Amino acid sequence: MPVAGPSWVVECTVADVEVGHLVHRFEWKSMVNGGYIARARVADPYFTILHDIFEKTGNNLLRTARQFDRPTLMSFKLKWSNGIEGRRRTALVTEIHAVGDDGFSGFFDFIAIDPISYYINSGDASGKAYHGRIGGDDGVVAQVIRDYVPNNIRDHGVKIIVGDTNDQPNTYWMMRQDPKTFITSLLEWSSPFTEHQTAWEVANGEDEDGFVINISESWEPNLEYPTTIPGDEEPFIMSYGGVTGAPTPNISKWEMLTDHLLSAFDLKLVTSGMSSTSGRYFDRVLDSEENKVFVRDENTQNKLNPRITESQGFTKPKRDDRGWTHIMSVPEVYSGGDIGMPYGKYVDGRARQQYMEMLDLLMRIRVTVRGQPRLYDSAELGRTKTTLRWLRIDEESGGSSPRFIDGDWLLCGWDHILRPNGKWDTDLYLSRLDYNAKAVPGAR
Repeated sequence: MPVAGPSWVVECTVADVEVGHLVHRFEWKSMVNGGYIARARVADPYFTILHDIFEKTGNNLLRTARQFDRPTLMSFKLKWSNGIEGRRRTALVTEIHAVGDDGFSGFFDFIAIDPISYYINSGDASGKAYHGRIGGDDGVVAQVIRDYVPNNIRDHGVKIIVGDTNDQPNTYWMMRQDPKTFITSLLEWSSPFTEHQTAWEVANGEDEDGFVINISESWEPNLEYPTTIPGDEEPFIMSYGGVTGAPTPNISKWEMLTDHLLSAFDLKLVTSGMSSTSGRYFDRVLDSEENKVFVRDENTQNKLNPRITESQGFTKPKRDDRGWTHIMSVPEVYSGGDIGMPYGKYVDGRARQQYMEMLDLLMRIRVTVRGQPRLYDSAELGRTKTTLRWLRIDEESGGSSPRFIDGDWLLCGWDHILRPNGKWDTDLYLSRLDYNAKAVPGAR
């Protein structure tokens, strides 16, 4: 049944063929560290799409789709019929699924991902050696991306941004790793070389000049709401109604998962290792002050947490003499101090990255809201906030009071789902740490 009020509209082209007016269903999803993926189901009356995309001279997908230097792009923009719209984005078509049940029409599903993810995932294991610092716009990570991602993708430029690190230039061998695995192997232990020693985050997006990949530590001086669009400068506040006097609800459903058993596994991570440069051995016995091989709440104080109270989040465990998990450390890089930092300064790198990533699993909620055009990029996922307004009837006062779900949350992902009946839902993926977790001062 068609929905009342405005309905969605999609502007969409595939291989430069306009198909927006034929889009039957559209889904577009982005998660922190995950890039984005889009899927367009397009009706094909009288097989016009089949002809224009696969058979038409000069636009033949059969001749170009498998050519590495001639990718098939899908350009799209989501908007409401009343004029509220997001921004145009582009994805690289990786798969096409076609179905039909008669001789007059069919449906095409075009599945596409962000182009930078495509090239990084499809690169070979060259075995090349790279020299430089790990981070920085001229560092090893940036060099690998430049080797595998073209600087121009179908007239779209490519911008590579990698946060700085304070290690010394060294040589790193790719060996038998594909580009994604090689980059991941460097990021998983090198957070101690960043300014605030917080977890690395990878965001793929697009701006007015082309495609962008931004790899930077997750630290931010303050959490902000998602980027606004012209005509929509209001804070990103979602409401769940049913209480007299509450804001008009725009949350239609929700699903919540708390995993407080993580206290037994992610309370305090410990690692160990030996330095051939100094001859020192690092383990939990020798590190009596717990500042070398232990990763815990107190020494990850620059991580992010939204501003919440004791009544809105878990209280972190008061005891830390249990629930340790051992994480294998990265071996010492070279044996002559070449990296410019003692092994004891980065022996906890892998444990540090895993500890901060796992905390996002402690309290999670997915809320389904009316379609949100302002969510069109993955650039700030994991470091922006969304506010839920969630009230209950207070029988004592006769008014209303907030439930514990009320308040600020970290926005970790979104999923736009545009249905055939004109309904546009956006799923928001949100998380919180313990209310009293050490965190960025501006975020609390």
